[in-house]
Amino acid sequence: MKVTHSIARQFARDGIGYIAYHRTIEAYRCGFLKKIIAASFFPSEIDKSYCCSLPLAQEISKILTKILPLPLSYTYRLRDRIFDWNVSMVLPQADIFHGWSSQTLLSLRRAKKKGQVTFIECANSHPLTMQEIIAAEYKKYNIPLVPIDGKILEAQLKEFEEADFIIVPSRFSYDSFIRHNVNKEKLLLIPFGVDVVRFSPGPAKNDDVFRIGFVGQIGLRKGVQYLLGAFNELKLKNSELVLMGWIHPDITGILKKYADFPNIKIKNFTLSPESVYHESSICAFPSIEDGFGLVVLEAMACGKPVIVTENTGAKDVVSTGKDGFVVNAMNTEALKEKISYFYENRGKIAEMGKAAEEKARLNTWEKNSEILLSIYRDVLVKNKSAKTGG
Repeated sequence: MKVTHSIARQFARDGIGYIAYHRTIEAYRCGFLKKIIAASFFPSEIDKSYCCSLPLAQEISKILTKILPLPLSYTYRLRDRIFDWNVSMVLPQADIFHGWSSQTLLSLRRAKKKGQVTFIECANSHPLTMQEIIAAEYKKYNIPLVPIDGKILEAQLKEFEEADFIIVPSRFSYDSFIRHNVNKEKLLLIPFGVDVVRFSPGPAKNDDVFRIGFVGQIGLRKGVQYLLGAFNELKLKNSELVLMGWIHPDITGILKKYADFPNIKIKNFTLSPESVYHESSICAFPSIEDGFGLVVLEAMACGKPVIVTENTGAKDVVSTGKDGFVVNAMNTEALKEKISYFYENRGKIAEMGKAAEEKARLNTWEKNSEILLSIYRDVLVKNKSAKTGG
């Protein structure tokens, strides 16, 4: 069995590039990896001979962005289309082709012509579900919505139609695809995981502050507006809210309201968010749309109980009342209730944090990579049997 993995981002660094690394590393270690094709590569244990770098798409989009007033969606579409075309020109012979949604239509077609079984991975909910949720939220705040680029959406829907299999990371994501009439026989629910060596309990901050931690994009999609509202309304003594991540433009107006609040701290995104997890009493991830939410398992692995919403895919790994709480999305009162619970029951934090750590250790990248490799094998066996009439 040989597997080619394609990703139009920097491989192994962050975001879906980080996920792609963990989706491929076991195939590499087991000798099943044929090639990784990516825009660029962050250093990793994978030997360079397996890495094919295609930076052309990134460079062209950067140049055009500087000289032309192009909408961001057009730049993304151009970048992904060029990368996809580039991949289709260099795609090696293999048994499995694994690509990512919105950047893989031409290359998956080429892979199918070569007789390869094709997998498309989508890190979020179905794009139409994602658009519905964000549109409703933007309407609340009177923010003009830039719709999904029609060409991007068209390509995504064709990918879903033409791929042999579609990988999604959570029940929330899976259900959104079913809702939009995607053939359930194609859908594979393979969760994301966590690196329990990197993420583990560490030194807490030496103070008595009740600290709520959040790591992720600071924007409306991640539900930060509801967390800010809950924290502000509770007005808990000796408490602090720490937000770490990139600030999305859609929330800048809301953040200005809290600019002078000394107990609300915003930290720039880093590739090492462990300090926020370690220093927090609890972690909250109130996303209104999140295919999974890697940060949930990371916080749990660091021994922190979590509060997540029904629209956060990682709710699949949270047992309410044991290692955290799952609340309704877009609900300030629900967040206030669970934050207050932890504030008033400090002894439960350590107890539930220990349970969270144990739960995270059952959801490692290695475990989920083994599931993926097993699916690859089963699919190839079935294909071979079908071809031979066995």
